Amino acid sequence: MRVSDTETLTGTSTPSNNPAALNNRNSTRMKNRLLTAAFAAASLLTLAACADMKVTPVAVVPEGRVLTADGQLLDAVRYEMNMAGVKGVTATASSGEITLKGSVETGQDLVKVAKLVQRVPGVRAVIPDIDVKR
Repeated sequence: MRVSDTETLTGTSTPSNNPAALNNRNSTRMKNRLLTAAFAAASLLTLAACADMKVTPVAVVPEGRVLTADGQLLDAVRYEMNMAGVKGVTATASSGEITLKGSVETGQDLVKVAKLVQRVPGVRAVIPDIDVKR
């Protein structure tokens, strides 16, 4: 058996000359390989789980109505009409176009409601289907 230069200088043996150190080194390598394999398996399982996930592009509100851009726009229009005290007029939305239905007292009331709705951000057009009483 040949003595290494390191052993001669330091008085210690290298792992290749010491069976206990060599066994410890192999044990550490095996642990590292097992940990790497476990991490890789966990990563693959996570990715596989994510692959089965389905993304819903729109949220469903509790009432069962699907929340869309038109739904949000309609909510904003109804809020503005309510804050302005508009009575007897309902609104529907389709592709940014707001259709107003109902009746108002005067032509001026009709113009006020239409302008109020037109100022809501996102409204592309206002379609008045409103009866004027006077």
